[in-house]
Amino acid sequence: MERAPTDRIKERIDIVALIGESLPLKRAGSNFKARCPFHEEDTPSFMVSPTRQMFHCFGCGESGDVFSWLMKREGMTFPEALRVLAQKAGVPLTFERPEHREEKERLRETLDLAVTFYQRILLNTADGRAARAYLEERGLTPATIQDWRLGYCPPSATPITLKAGERGIAEQDLLRAGILHQGQSRLPGGQSRTFEFFHGRILFPLTDAHGSVVGLAGRVFESGDASAFAKATADRPKYINSPETALYTKSRILYGLDRAKDAVRKENLAVLVEGYTDVILSHQVGITNVVATSGTALTENHLQLLRRFTDRLALAFDADAGGDAATRRAVDLALAAGFLISVVVLPNDRDPADLAAENPHGWREAVRQREDMFSFFLQRAQKTYGTNSPEGKKAVAADLLPLIARVNDQVVAGEYAQQLASVLRIDPRFIYEDLKRFSAPSGRPSVPAAAASLRSALDPHVEREERFLVLLLADPELIPKAAEILPDAALETPHARTLYTALKGWYTPKRAQHGGPKDAPSARAHRGDEHTPPGPLARLRDILPDDLRRSLDILAFTVEVEREREEWDPPREALILVRELLLASLRRNLRLRTEQLRAAPAAERGTLLREIAAVTADLARAERVEW
Repeated sequence: MERAPTDRIKERIDIVALIGESLPLKRAGSNFKARCPFHEEDTPSFMVSPTRQMFHCFGCGESGDVFSWLMKREGMTFPEALRVLAQKAGVPLTFERPEHREEKERLRETLDLAVTFYQRILLNTADGRAARAYLEERGLTPATIQDWRLGYCPPSATPITLKAGERGIAEQDLLRAGILHQGQSRLPGGQSRTFEFFHGRILFPLTDAHGSVVGLAGRVFESGDASAFAKATADRPKYINSPETALYTKSRILYGLDRAKDAVRKENLAVLVEGYTDVILSHQVGITNVVATSGTALTENHLQLLRRFTDRLALAFDADAGGDAATRRAVDLALAAGFLISVVVLPNDRDPADLAAENPHGWREAVRQREDMFSFFLQRAQKTYGTNSPEGKKAVAADLLPLIARVNDQVVAGEYAQQLASVLRIDPRFIYEDLKRFSAPSGRPSVPAAAASLRSALDPHVEREERFLVLLLADPELIPKAAEILPDAALETPHARTLYTALKGWYTPKRAQHGGPKDAPSARAHRGDEHTPPGPLARLRDILPDDLRRSLDILAFTVEVEREREEWDPPREALILVRELLLASLRRNLRLRTEQLRAAPAAERGTLLREIAAVTADLARAERVEW
C-alpha cells in the first residue's frame, strides 16, 4: 500500500535543516538547541532531535514535527504547510489538480519577472529617476527601496513583452497576471489594444504571509514630460491593485506581514496602518510589527490571518474623517473576532509614514502610548456631543453602547459600562438595562497561537508526575520497583496515570535492557541515514493512542536531553518523587476519610476511624520508603 504524502514528506525533510533555515541551532550532544522562538528566554531551552525528527521547548512546552513547525512558526494552516513541504520534498499531492498547480507556478514566474523588470527601471534608468527621487524625498533610503523591491512603470510603453518572451513567458501569461490589460488605452489618441496595466505608477510588490509575490499595487506618479498623459488620466484612482487571480485575493493579503509576523508574535501586538509607505518607513526605523491592508478595507479574512500570530491589535489610521470612520469599522470587525484593541493617536495629525521619516522616536512613542479603544471613542464622543445636557448624554450613549455590546469579554464590557456611566454621571444600572437591547455577542474565539504558545503554569503534582515518567523511561529497571510501592491511583493526571499503567504492562527484563528511548523509530532511519530497527519501546508506542504517543515522544526526548548532564541520577531522583507522590496520594485519602467521618452516621464511624488510622500509619511508612 502506498504511504500517505505526510509520511513521505517526513522521510525526505530533515527537521534540523528545516528549522535551521530560520533559527540558528547549536549542537548539544546528539541534539540541537536554540533560544525558543515562541517565548522570551535567556538560556536556550528549545531542542531539536534529528533522531526523533521533532522539536520541543522545555520552557513553554511547544513541540511538534516539520508540519507543526511551519504552522506555529510561520502561521500556516495545515494545508498550507502540507503544500510548502510537499513542494520542498518533491512529493506530488493528488488532491490538487496538475493544471491548477501549473497555473499558479506560471503566475509566480510571471510576477517575479515583472517585479524584477520594473525594479530595474526604477533603479537604473532615466525613466525611473524622478520616481526614485520622490521616494527618497518621502524618506525611503536606497537600501530600503531595493530591499522592498519597489518598481516603476513609466507612462510610455516598455519592452516587458519582449523581455518576457526571452524567458518563455507569453503575452497571455502577462494578461492573466494582470501586468497587461486589454481594452481602450487611456493614452491620448488611444485605441483598443493591449497596454501595461500599471503605466505611470510606482509599484509595490504584494506578497503572501510567506514572502511569495502574488500581485502588485501601483501609485500614480506623474512627472517630467508626461503632462499630456497626466491630463488624460486625471480621474484615475490614486492606487490600483492587480486583478484577483488564483494567487491574489485582496481581502486575504496584509502588506508586510511576511516581514512583520515574527515581531508581531514576539510583541503580541500588530499595528495596522493604511498605506504601503507607512509600513515600509516603520520597518526602516525598526518598528517591525506594522502591517497594512492591500487595496481594501479591513476584512474578517485579514483578522483571521492576524489571529495566527496575536490577539492584540493597534489601529493607526490617518487622522482625518476617513481615518476615523475606518477606525470605527475596523474596531467593530476586530471586536467580533475577539481582539483586544487599542488606537494609536498620531501627534499633529501626521500620518505614520511622515512621522516615521521625520521623528522615529515620536512614532515609536505614539505606538507605546496607544489608547484603549473605548477610551479613545469615549473622548471623541464627549467632544462631539457633550455630556452637560440630556440630549448630549443620549447621543454619547447611543454612540458607545453598540461598541460595548460587541465586546466578548464580560469583565471588560462591564468595565466599559462603568466608565460610560461615570462620564454620563448616571446610575450604571441604566447602562446595563440599555445593553439588553443589543443581541449578545457570540462566544470569544479560541486563544491565538502567539498568546497560547506559553502554557499555563502547571500544578506541582502535574510537573512531578511528568518528571516521574521521564525517570522511568531513563532507567526502565525502576518500573517494577516503583510498581511495588506506588499504585496507579497515586497519579492524579489521567494522562500520566494511563502512561504509567502502560509502562508497567510493557516492562519485562529483556525489554528494559534494550528498550530505552534511543531505540525509538526515526524518520532518518526511513530515509536511509542510519539503520535503527524498531525496538521494544517502539512497540509500546505503536499500541498507544495518538495523544499518548506524542506524550511518550516528548518524555523520551526529555530523557535524551537529560542524559547530557553528568550529575543526573535517575534512581535517586525517582525515589524522591515516589515518596512525594505516595505521600500526596495518602494525604488526599486522609482528607477524604476525615470529611466522610464528619458526615457519617454513628454506625459507620468505627470503620472510618480504623481506615484513618491505617492511612496515618501508611503516611509514616511512606516517609521512609526505599528501593
